[in-house]
Amino acid sequence: MSKLLLLPILALVAVLVAAPASGAPTDRSTGIPDSESQLAPRPGPAGEIPGPMKGVQTDEEALAQDMALEAQSRGWTVDQVAAHHEGAEIAGRVAAEIREQRPDTFVGLVLSSEPAGPAELYIRGPADEFVHGLVDKASIQFKIVDNQPFSQKQLDAQVSQVTDALWAQGYRDSAVWYDLSGGGTIEAEVTRQPGLPDDPAEISSTLPSDIRNTVRLTVIDDPVGVLQSASGGMQLRDDGVNECTSGWSVWKESAGTDQGRTGVTGAGHCSGINEIVEPGVDVWALTFKGEHRGAWGDVEWYTSTEIEPGQFYADASNIRRVTAVEAAGDIYVGQTVCFYG
Repeated sequence: MSKLLLLPILALVAVLVAAPASGAPTDRSTGIPDSESQLAPRPGPAGEIPGPMKGVQTDEEALAQDMALEAQSRGWTVDQVAAHHEGAEIAGRVAAEIREQRPDTFVGLVLSSEPAGPAELYIRGPADEFVHGLVDKASIQFKIVDNQPFSQKQLDAQVSQVTDALWAQGYRDSAVWYDLSGGGTIEAEVTRQPGLPDDPAEISSTLPSDIRNTVRLTVIDDPVGVLQSASGGMQLRDDGVNECTSGWSVWKESAGTDQGRTGVTGAGHCSGINEIVEPGVDVWALTFKGEHRGAWGDVEWYTSTEIEPGQFYADASNIRRVTAVEAAGDIYVGQTVCFYG
């Protein structure tokens, strides 16, 4: 039985989900298998589990490679990168606790662009004793940027509202986001489309009245989203015609139809996909399962008759295991993200 190895596509906003071993004990609060959070291939139809793949990096090798690449990219030493990585882990834990305990006041976290610079915590309204207490106890420096007008929860809801409103008007090529330092302004870009209004004021007038004044909308001539052929994974086909590339191996955790099933992702705009090409091996059938096109991205997923292990390419020759799942809310400004995933 062959393995399907995937080179993931990096999305702007994504919740990364990976396929665990079928029947593996799982922590349902996180969706991560208990066995050291290692995501293994599920058994094939005959019950066999494929052996380890050549070229799979250890966790230590993966981290060393990433730190060397980041040092080269930033112009830092490896020791500075290591210290920054440790600081980012600490800052992330502090931010996660504030978001959990103070969801109506947490806005976001910005990691320093300097090796030993302070992380910035954005807080709606004045920071209370709880926030100051966590910051004071931390072993790294923080700068509290409080008295912000909206929480992360409110900003995310506004982004969804604006996205849905633009889609309802027919603007399929659009992007909506916010900058933590923007004082609560929601930014939106739409591509000019024949038959639709192209005056920003006219378009903005159709947005929900309670957030209309916080939106800065721009109409552009170029596409907001550009299809890229230089990244991705295996070829996804529609009846033999190459249309897109595959993304992450995924596992459906939520209750209902297909709970516990594994599969692969593709872009939501890739309609009619029913095959995946494993280079040098074969072409496998895919079954469409669902899609989301809107505020949280452009994605759909499929199941196959083959094995979809939780693995990905770190570069053209090294394969890694997916060892964690990170929610969109836990991805912070200034965080280093692997180009391949």
